[in-house]
Amino acid sequence: MKKYTLFFTVLGALLGFLCFSCQEESSVENNSGALGPYSSLTTLLQTATVNEADQGYIIDSTHCFNIQLPVTVTANGQQVTVSSQSDYNNVASIFSQSSTDTDQLEYSFPIYINYPENNSTYEVNSQQEYNDYLNNCTIMPFQNGCLTISYPITLFGYDSSNQEQHTYIMHSDTQLYHFLINLRENDYYTIKYPLTISMPDPGTLTVSDNDDLLNFLQLAQANCSGN
Repeated sequence: MKKYTLFFTVLGALLGFLCFSCQEESSVENNSGALGPYSSLTTLLQTATVNEADQGYIIDSTHCFNIQLPVTVTANGQQVTVSSQSDYNNVASIFSQSSTDTDQLEYSFPIYINYPENNSTYEVNSQQEYNDYLNNCTIMPFQNGCLTISYPITLFGYDSSNQEQHTYIMHSDTQLYHFLINLRENDYYTIKYPLTISMPDPGTLTVSDNDDLLNFLQLAQANCSGN
């Protein structure tokens, strides 16, 4: 009888440990503050941290949607196939060959555009169609100096497909922007609070949670936009 009691005691402890481990692994995914690639806060953070001189912005040219890769473009008369983010360098290099000409970028249609906010994708078959999407863009970009995030900040990421959890330290807008645009459908992350941000008005603020951050970003966008 003692053997059976000991067996069930060990079995119960083992099952308890396994359950605890599973909960620990999925803590980011199940966290009420977890964010994904299509979260409103993710989209607004992308808009706040994008640098219009960033090489990826050369291809997208918009705060509303992303160009789905691969895409073939003609940059100042030279055809380039952009299959990954590293290929943005090729377009940037062409544009930097001369400081006196007007840079021109043409797409080889059809292309596909993706709206990160709701993960909707549309086929675009002509420059006129593309211009229509651009003209319907209602997301207002942030001007330089409109909002400043105090770095470093810490993000906790979780890949639900591989059940892997990671910690990321961000030191700049560029690092944060590229982290956000590279999120996949099964990726989740949480932000370690508190954060400190600065705006012309009301000045330096302490951010304690996602709701705070979303409200402050919306305030900055409304009061200090580029449109």
